[in-house]
Amino acid sequence: MPRVSVERIALLGCATAVLPAVALAGWTEYADLVKSHNPIGSVMRSNSPIIVRHLYGTLAQRFDWETWSIMADRTIPDITGRRAGFLLPLLALCVTRERVGYYIAALGAFVLPIVAFANLHVVHNYYAYANGLFLLVGSGWAIEGLFRANTRWWLPHVALLACAGIAVYGYYDPGVRHDYRLYSGSRFSGYASEQDRNDRYAQRLGVIIRSAIPSDSIVVGVGLDWSSELPLYAERRALMIPNWIRRDPETGTIEQALAQLPPGEVGALVECPGNSRDHAFVVQLAERLRLDRVPRVAEWCLLFTRSARGR
Repeated sequence: MPRVSVERIALLGCATAVLPAVALAGWTEYADLVKSHNPIGSVMRSNSPIIVRHLYGTLAQRFDWETWSIMADRTIPDITGRRAGFLLPLLALCVTRERVGYYIAALGAFVLPIVAFANLHVVHNYYAYANGLFLLVGSGWAIEGLFRANTRWWLPHVALLACAGIAVYGYYDPGVRHDYRLYSGSRFSGYASEQDRNDRYAQRLGVIIRSAIPSDSIVVGVGLDWSSELPLYAERRALMIPNWIRRDPETGTIEQALAQLPPGEVGALVECPGNSRDHAFVVQLAERLRLDRVPRVAEWCLLFTRSARGR
C-alpha cells in the first residue's frame, strides 16, 4: 500500500477544510456589510443577538426534553421513514457487536450539528438534510455488521430490505407530527404527495408580479417573512418585511427602510394573509406607498399595485 506523505495530507486538509472556512468567513463579512445598509438587514447580521439566538439556541434548549423529542418524533422518521428504521439497525448492532466504533462515529456526526445548532434543528426540519446522511451511514454499518457476524445468511438481507421498506413507507405516509408548532407545516401529508402535487405557487406569484409592474419597479412583501422567493421569481428588487417586525408604518425600523426606497419606484405590495397577521397595517402601508387601497387576488396572496392615474 503506497505511503501518503504528511505534505499531501496537509494539502488535502487545507483544500477541504481551511479554504472553505476562509471563503465562508469572507462571504459572511461581505454579506454583513451589505445588510448593514438596511435597517431590517442590519438586524439580520450574523453577529446580531436575534440571529445568534436563532442559530444556536440556548444552553437549556440542548437539555430540554422537547428538543430531543422533536428529533425522535420528526427528524429521525424524516430520515429513516419511521423510528423503526433507526431502531432495527441499532438492535442488530446490539446483537452482533460488530462495527460498533464505526456506528458511534457516524451517530456522533449526526448528533453534533444538532447540539451545535439546536434551535435551527428544532424550528426547521430541512437542516437534517445535511447531517441525516450520517444516521443512514451508521445504520449501514450496523447492517454490514450482520453480514460480518456468524448469523443466518438471510438475516442481514431481511434487515436491509426491512429498512428500505420502512423508508419507502415513510415517504408515502409520515405518520408523525411534522413541523414546528409555530409553523404551518402541520398540514404536511407526506413527501410523496408533496412532490406529486409539485405546487409552484411562489413561481406563479412571481410571474403575476412580473407582468403587473415594470422591470425597474420595487415590490414590498408582507407575510413571506424574509424569504427571497418573491424577488427571485418576480425578477424585481424587493423589500421583504419579516413577520417579527412590529406592524406599524411609523415603527423606526419600517420608517427607515421605507425612507431608503426611491420615491415612486415601489410598484407593488404583496400581502400573504396566512402569515401577515395584520391586514389593517398592509392597507396603511399601501396608502403610504401611494398604491391602490383595493387589492386583487394573486394566488393565495393580495396584490396592491399602482393605478395608471397614480403613476
